[in-house]
Amino acid sequence: MSVGRRRAGSAILGGMASGRDLPEVTPEEQPTAGNWSRQAMRGMQDRLESAKKEAALANEAVYEGILEGVVPIRIPATSIEDKVGSDRIAPAPEDDESEDSFRALLENIRRRGLRTPLRVRAAEPDWRPNPAFPRDVSGQRFALQSGRRRLRACIELGIEPLCFLTFPEADGARLDDLQERYFENTIRRDLTMFERLYSIGLIAQETTGVTQQQIAEIIGVPRATVSRGLAAVEFHGALGEMLDLGSASRDQIDAALKQLRDQGPSTSKEAVRSRARREKAATALPFRKRELGIGQVKLKQKPDGTRVLTLESADLDDERLAKLMRSIERL
Repeated sequence: MSVGRRRAGSAILGGMASGRDLPEVTPEEQPTAGNWSRQAMRGMQDRLESAKKEAALANEAVYEGILEGVVPIRIPATSIEDKVGSDRIAPAPEDDESEDSFRALLENIRRRGLRTPLRVRAAEPDWRPNPAFPRDVSGQRFALQSGRRRLRACIELGIEPLCFLTFPEADGARLDDLQERYFENTIRRDLTMFERLYSIGLIAQETTGVTQQQIAEIIGVPRATVSRGLAAVEFHGALGEMLDLGSASRDQIDAALKQLRDQGPSTSKEAVRSRARREKAATALPFRKRELGIGQVKLKQKPDGTRVLTLESADLDDERLAKLMRSIERL
């Protein structure tokens, strides 16, 4: 031990022995290890709480994005069922669904991954993701709306495809499926003339309670095209016997339809169903959507002719609801 340390120790021991008080140590001079530890713990807890809040906000954004159909999630390919099928009627020259074309798509997905998500809807109309775990789809089944070849490629490659979700109303699910399929194929421009008319006809059949002009505006085509589409569905079988549906032009289809109409209504099961649906939808709804002072009113008609009126309002308190019910009871 050094001389300096021995002297300091002797002075302290001497003071204790003589009964003299040692100098007081102020709080600022006390060891700070304990304080630092507590401050570090508080800092870690604050950062953890901040991280939790940020994660909750991110989770909420993902949940909202999934509901809006803009955030894709991975879904097992085996959980997706193709209910609506293809709108292909007959193979066309350089068919986009040829095996060579599919193999090229398969190789592209193998090398680059699936760049364009599928679009699906939940098989159970009332199902919604869990807000706490929005990407969890365990035990759920889904119906494919668009992306048949991409789904087939994912199955062959053994990968889970990315999917956008849609949430149509239960009685409008098939119509939503048909519209998604039609718009995707229209964008790709790979439908033959007859396939395009046939798809439009199927959509028109499912869109009840509106006029052909309204359907045309929804799809974005002339009203005459909707009329041709309905006729293409009604006379599908007969047209297949008269024309090469894979290459028939609009003029050829029009001429064949005129000839068939001159012979009278078709008696095929498909034609009978088509006319029955059109008769149910013959009476157009007075409106489909209307803004009122307390919210938005929607009116729709089911395939069986039943009309459904819904009111969406953030200001429908108990008093207003009671008044509304009394008004309905007086009808």
